[in-house]
Amino acid sequence: MAFINTSLSHAAADDKSAAVFLSYWCLVLDVAGKGRNEAYELLVIVNADAQIAIHDWLSTRGDEPGPLFVSFSPSSRGGRLSLRAIRGILKAAYKAAGVRGRGKTTHSLRHTAITKAIHNGAPIQRVQAMARHANVGTTMIYFHELDRLAEPAEALIEYGDN
Repeated sequence: MAFINTSLSHAAADDKSAAVFLSYWCLVLDVAGKGRNEAYELLVIVNADAQIAIHDWLSTRGDEPGPLFVSFSPSSRGGRLSLRAIRGILKAAYKAAGVRGRGKTTHSLRHTAITKAIHNGAPIQRVQAMARHANVGTTMIYFHELDRLAEPAEALIEYGDN
């Protein structure tokens, strides 16, 4: 998960590699990739509430270089959040929102975001880029799943006296 390596770094105002910058009407985070060929990837934040939350956090956190989101646990205070910590935060948020089920994970959110983008008409190339899929075939799986749900063959079966 690339997001745990999100850091804030000092950069000139006109430097496109700045860790956090505004682009048109969205907030963009320059995220250090984990286990990927690219050194950095862009995470685009278009949701207004999420943009406000990040701006509020940055005003509290300050603009010193280092991890954007830090651990407050005694063993790793001030260090990057671990995957385990992120899962715990998400699990607590799911619980608070009334979302139940063992199958609800950090990956569930990723799957939901990809599916919603497709459902709302995003072109496959944009969805592939958002999902960071190297192979468009991986992205096509989501398109096929959505088609399967939208027009199930089971709906064409005549049952009894219908």
